[in-house]
Amino acid sequence: MRSFSSFLRRRKVVDVSAWLKGNNVDSAEKLAAFCEAREMSVDVEQFREHFKTSVSTVSKTRGPAEEQDDGAWHVPAAERPLKKTAAKTTTRRRRTTKKKVKEE
Repeated sequence: MRSFSSFLRRRKVVDVSAWLKGNNVDSAEKLAAFCEAREMSVDVEQFREHFKTSVSTVSKTRGPAEEQDDGAWHVPAAERPLKKTAAKTTTRRRRTTKKKVKEE
C-alpha cells in the first residue's frame, strides 16, 4: 500500500494546497475517501493544515484618490518606445499579367 506522500512526490506536486483544491479535496474526510479509493495510506493530521479555512480580515477603507494634474502625467524615457513601429512589408514581388492590345 503506497502512502499519499509518495503519491504526491511521484507526481512532482510542489503546491499541495493547490493540488488538493484542483482535485476537489477540501476536507480531511474527502482526503481519506480519495486515498481509500486508490488504496493508499494517509496520515490525515499531516495534511490537516491545508484544510484550514482562513478568516479574511476587513481591509481599511480608502479615502478618495488624490487628484493628479493631466500635465503631471509622464512616461519615463526608459518605458517609451524609440519610434513608432511600422508594419512589416513583404519583399515578395507581385506578378502582373500584360494585357494584349488589339490592333484594328
